[in-house]
Amino acid sequence: MSVDFLDLLDDDQRARVLRGSRRITQPAGVVLQYPTGVLTADIIESGLVRAFQVAEDGRQATIGYLYSHEYLGPLPAVTPRPFVYVQHITRATLIRLDADNIRHLFEADIGFARALAIHAASILSIVARVVTVRTLGTIRQRIAFDLLQRLTDDQLRSGNLEFAVTQQELADAIGSAREVVSGHIGDLRRAGILSTGRRRVRIEDPERLAATLRGLLT
Repeated sequence: MSVDFLDLLDDDQRARVLRGSRRITQPAGVVLQYPTGVLTADIIESGLVRAFQVAEDGRQATIGYLYSHEYLGPLPAVTPRPFVYVQHITRATLIRLDADNIRHLFEADIGFARALAIHAASILSIVARVVTVRTLGTIRQRIAFDLLQRLTDDQLRSGNLEFAVTQQELADAIGSAREVVSGHIGDLRRAGILSTGRRRVRIEDPERLAATLRGLLT
């Protein structure tokens, strides 16, 4: 469940939150670390963002995906701030919020604090689902969950359920090996649920893919 962060605020609150902000862009594929030593908070104006952690041996674990209009950053009052890696799956346009302004609003504006609380609750809901799938799910269920999590609202509306993703990137996202993921992708392709091309995966039957998770997630 994605949360349109600015939509949670009235016009006056929205103007205060955006005071001192600036627009930045990030190319597809870039990986950053949040926070960067200082409070860094963005609103995703457009793009798809993957948040993940990395083990010492290089293995990755996806925490979740963030979409257009969501808040990307820590809660101002939480210290120490946990380090999270962020990968821009697509080219992204971000609204970089002014750090001092955000700190002040968190202490002084109940509407802004409420919006952050709703955002935090949505992230906790996502994390609970991820932990369930990663702990109890099969490799095929992990693949299905990851692909379905990548879908944006625009894709769901248009029916263009295709991603620029390699099997190695899928393996990294679910904490598995490329060879294992390749076998399951082949099975899903032969079943008519997915189709693949060079660095591309397309969901042909999202209902059957979602049915893979039946009994695991309610």
